[in-house]
Amino acid sequence: VEVAATSAKTASTSATPAAPVAGATAGIGASSATTVLDDATLAEVADDATIAGLGSLAVAADATARSTTLVRGGATGTGVSLAGAAAITVSTVTTAARIGTGPALIADGDVTVAATQVAPTTTTAKGAAEAGDVAVGAVLARSIVDHAVLATAERDLVATGTITISVGGASSATTVAEAAAGGAPEDDSAGAGTNQASTSRVDGRARWTRHITAPPTMASSARSPRRPSARSSSAASARRRSSS
Repeated sequence: VEVAATSAKTASTSATPAAPVAGATAGIGASSATTVLDDATLAEVADDATIAGLGSLAVAADATARSTTLVRGGATGTGVSLAGAAAITVSTVTTAARIGTGPALIADGDVTVAATQVAPTTTTAKGAAEAGDVAVGAVLARSIVDHAVLATAERDLVATGTITISVGGASSATTVAEAAAGGAPEDDSAGAGTNQASTSRVDGRARWTRHITAPPTMASSARSPRRPSARSSSAASARRRSSS
């Protein structure tokens, strides 16, 4: 018996300023965009469900969720120019494989409960200003990531083969902010500022809360997904929390 759920989602948002007006004294080019991705994938044997004459059992959840936000801001003017860009990505992804509560499941074969998730997140903001007198470029890039991968067995399992409960995959948060400004050198009037941040939580768990009975070759494993890369730190535990 196979119980499977798969999901593949992509969310992408971009924004650019309007073309500058030729010969304008003041130039303003500001852009902003927000990408929100919310995905939940569940494969389960429901609470109190029974399966008569069970051979092998595989419960598998597999999800891919990609989110991208790209914002560009630009402005030119003979006097004063202001360029701004703000990019925000919110990614909430949960992937779970579960055997619910109920009477013991007896399998004449292998039992596998597995959840796999791949969820890259990229947020980029770029701003550039050019002016004869004063130029200011300011950008903000922020990624907010909450990813969880869960594989659970919440009842007794009896199998003549191997019992495996596992999670795997990779989550990443990449945040880039770039600002540039060029003004009159003699006035020292060019300024650029950047602000980038990444707040992320990645939770990877494989667990069972009841008795498992199998031959001596029984194998169970728990592989946590790779924590968000670049500018993040994590505590050493199955539940990872990081911010930078």
